[in-house]
Amino acid sequence: MEAKSFSPRDFLRARRPEQFSDSIRVETPALDRSILEYHLDTLTNRNEATDFENFARRLAEREICPNLLPQTGPTGGGDSKVDSETYPVADDLSLGWYVGIGREAASERWAFAFSAKKEWRSKVRSDIAKVAATERGYRKAFFISNQYIPDRVRAEVEDELRNEYGLDVRILDRTWILDKVFRHGHESLAIETLKLTTSIRKEVQKGPLDTQRERELDELEKRIQDALHQQHYGPQLVDDCIRAAILARSLERPSTEIDGRFLRAERVSAKYGTLHQRVECAYQRAWTAFWWHEDYDLFTKLYSAVEALAKGSRNAYDLELLTNLWFLLHSAFHRSDLDEEAANYKERTATIIAELKRLRDEQSRPSTSLQAETLLLLVQLALRITSQEPLDSVLHELQTVVRRCEGLVGYPLEPLVEILMELGNFLNDVPAYEELFETIIEVAGSRKEEVSAARMLLKRGAQQLAANRPYDAIRSLGRALHRLYKHESRHDLVRALYLCGCAYERVGLLWAARGTLLTAASVATDEYWRYGDVTLPQAACYRRLKWLELQLGRLPHALSWHEADTLVRNALAAQGYNWEHLSEGELEFDAVLGLLLLKTDFWELKHLSTLPDVLDGLGLHNSAVALRYALGYEDEVPKEYLGVEDEHEGGALYDFFLRWRNQPAAEDLPATPLLYNKSKITFNSSVLGCRITVESENTSPCVELAESTLAALESLLSTGPVERVVAREPILTIAIRRSDFAEKPFRFEMRDHEGRPHLEITCSTFDPHNLSLEEQAQVKDKLFNLLANVIARVVMFENPEQTMEKMFKEELALERSINFTGSFVVLSNVLGHNPKTSISNWFDSQAREYTLKRSEPWDAADRCTDRESSASRRGLTFGEGDPPEDLVDRGRTKHKQIATVSLIRETLWNKAGWSGTAFLTAPGYPPILALIFRDAEAAKQIFSNWRNELGACDANERLRVSIVRGIDRNNRHAYRVVIGSKPEVELSRKDIRYAILISRVNTMEPTSDVNLMRFLSSYEAFGEYFLAPAVMRDRSSPPEFFLDQRLMKRELYVREAWKIGRNDVDAVAIKEEDEPIIPSGQENPPVLELLRWKREL
Repeated sequence: MEAKSFSPRDFLRARRPEQFSDSIRVETPALDRSILEYHLDTLTNRNEATDFENFARRLAEREICPNLLPQTGPTGGGDSKVDSETYPVADDLSLGWYVGIGREAASERWAFAFSAKKEWRSKVRSDIAKVAATERGYRKAFFISNQYIPDRVRAEVEDELRNEYGLDVRILDRTWILDKVFRHGHESLAIETLKLTTSIRKEVQKGPLDTQRERELDELEKRIQDALHQQHYGPQLVDDCIRAAILARSLERPSTEIDGRFLRAERVSAKYGTLHQRVECAYQRAWTAFWWHEDYDLFTKLYSAVEALAKGSRNAYDLELLTNLWFLLHSAFHRSDLDEEAANYKERTATIIAELKRLRDEQSRPSTSLQAETLLLLVQLALRITSQEPLDSVLHELQTVVRRCEGLVGYPLEPLVEILMELGNFLNDVPAYEELFETIIEVAGSRKEEVSAARMLLKRGAQQLAANRPYDAIRSLGRALHRLYKHESRHDLVRALYLCGCAYERVGLLWAARGTLLTAASVATDEYWRYGDVTLPQAACYRRLKWLELQLGRLPHALSWHEADTLVRNALAAQGYNWEHLSEGELEFDAVLGLLLLKTDFWELKHLSTLPDVLDGLGLHNSAVALRYALGYEDEVPKEYLGVEDEHEGGALYDFFLRWRNQPAAEDLPATPLLYNKSKITFNSSVLGCRITVESENTSPCVELAESTLAALESLLSTGPVERVVAREPILTIAIRRSDFAEKPFRFEMRDHEGRPHLEITCSTFDPHNLSLEEQAQVKDKLFNLLANVIARVVMFENPEQTMEKMFKEELALERSINFTGSFVVLSNVLGHNPKTSISNWFDSQAREYTLKRSEPWDAADRCTDRESSASRRGLTFGEGDPPEDLVDRGRTKHKQIATVSLIRETLWNKAGWSGTAFLTAPGYPPILALIFRDAEAAKQIFSNWRNELGACDANERLRVSIVRGIDRNNRHAYRVVIGSKPEVELSRKDIRYAILISRVNTMEPTSDVNLMRFLSSYEAFGEYFLAPAVMRDRSSPPEFFLDQRLMKRELYVREAWKIGRNDVDAVAIKEEDEPIIPSGQENPPVLELLRWKREL
């Protein structure tokens, strides 16, 4: 028996039936209307009246009521006087009827008469008379005839009989019969009961997949034609044409139609498509030629087309498509379906190997590199199987690949697992395959468990964010990120990153939000670079990023993301998404951007001279109007902005733009837009009350490192407020510069600058957009060390060991901060290697230039007035008892609502060693309060810094000096001196919910209060005093005073310890072990509550 030849079509249909038509071809009897009409007309000629009566009754059961009794007597009515009648049916049962005209027949008697006589008039009169004569209570009588009865005659006869016999008479003729048979699908009934001879008709019973495909194909064709008529050419049109051809293939339309659709797709892609779309189109056509048409000659020709397009591509998916075709070529050649000349096998094999090696060597793109390496190993495995060479080395390398893919979101492991599992059918006796199989089970199982747990964390994080618990959301989502960092869960990863970014934004950490959303945008955009897909998550990420850049005040960056967002939204609209939904928030963005432009520094306006028309081109028309006004082009402001044509007079236009500038959104924007057009740029952040300022050279990789450092710091310490973590320093400054001689990737040094923490970072020269896995790891390791240094110097934990274990082990704070917030590599994946991040990039030489007309800022008059509200000038009042619940709930506090207030430079004070207090008085001079230190240089530096910051006279009384007496009932002369900041001055102009006040306290235990009282008496007389440093090198030497560093002060707080309560700024002067002096009669002094509270902590 001859072996059946291999059929690609049958093979694929057996393995992938969903890719083929699911419709069924059936043969059914065909009945033509004219044939049935003729048959009814000639019934009596063939003595087939009985057949007609049976047919009429069966038809009545379907069209009138189903409860008809069959006829059992002779024809013509028999003993019952009717051909059929209804029988009673229970009401509950009649509820189930789905044929007939109504449920009345279940409880009423209806009579039926059927006739094939040509003399129908006499027959109907006779039959109705018999029905009436029975006196059985019939309510209706139906007469069904095979004759054609004109409507007018029928109506006249019905009326006569109804009047004569009191019955509701209905006459139904041949027209009614034909209408019901063909409109309601009763052809089979007519064929069966009338014994008709018919032809056979082949029908297609559409399957559910084909029904859906045809609907989609019709919609696609309409969209394609609309796009062509409206001249909306572009990638979406190409996608639609390719998809239409694939649908026609799945529907198994004629080969000429399928080929015609693919040829149309090729023409459109050649003119308007991307490289990947051209590869995809050629690939799908070659795939169709092999599997559907089984045309090997056409397949080899189309293989050449795909090969020509894919050669040199940097997209691993393009080469994956070519590799798929190579496997078909390989199998066809070795089955002898193609000879050497037709297959050109050796040359094509050499080409695919060379191309895969080329991509494999691109180590700066680790996912692409590993994917190319995987494809290369599969090609080598196929070659070795065919040549019967040992497979162990290749299988061991594949085992290594399976393990190396961890942490590469761009690497698709699942397709490889499917391929390797299929190989089990051929490699049962290969020990190396068993090892590979065990590795697959281990890795695949672990990944599945991780993804399952991560999806639960993602759901929980989304719930917490919706419940306005952003800190909890950061915890949950941060734990999910690494587990979702896999190709099979990449869509969940994008959502988790997006929500985490929104949570950061909600707590005021804009750099962490930007970095996290940038990572989300990069992963989402990978769908476009690999597969050409434009998706809603891409649009969501781009939209959020442009808002974040707007809040950061970075004008060029906001425009870049707006441009990307607009392109994606237009592409989605072309796919059929609702434009109004896609455009939500665009008017608001335009308005807030205009607000920011109205705040542009006057001397920077000249750099924006061509920007108005650029803004119009981006659809930001309101922003363009605002900028033209700021530049002095008031006459070009559209009159509709004021609603009345002559409103430009009398300052109404000025008032309109002033109101625009002063909208509440201004509170979330910086003072002026940042143009990134200078050699150095400044970045700002506030974390746990510490103001962080980064000054960086405006060049790569300094800018990217500055962005990444701030984002990592914010992310790492994001949940600090609810973990009772505070900043001990009010200010951290960072300087970043580039040097060709710096160690790679960068080096840093934490030092003090005037007693404040200062970080010096020096970058080597490297491309931030093109880093290998090893180079990325080096950057992250260095960043980890930098973060550790900052935390050690700037942050203070209430319970260090417990808090750090929770943050780093449970929350995975370090992982989320370093791995998912950086600007390296991810930015270029979306905006390219040369993003437009300077205002100069937006200069358009072809645009109209709006030269600055003004000689002063447009709002100069308003800038000279004090616009602060009375609320912002109110002083602070200290509460009593427990704080309000909403204030205690740290989860409602943003980082920028926390302030560390300190005039104490910690490292200098630690070095100086404050050890005592001395008083100097002299006739005719204000007294001196001297702080005695052990180190002269550090002491002088403390006062030098104060004089630089406060002036020689602390006119605003920012430095608070307190003397607290009565602290020890065993030594009535003991007192404490407190040096700190005055919160009423430092916090009165800020929206602060939490303040960390840093103070230094020194206890004095004299045996007499003579010196203190002499000082206080002199202070009371002069109303002022000097604060000065002094040094006492040993107990036997008198103190040395440095009066040249003295600071003039007027305020001095002299307090009695018993009066200081829990909510008192001087509570720091009371220690839990104190036994303060309490006057008699004071039964519940404030200090007792303070002591109880401190002892409970």
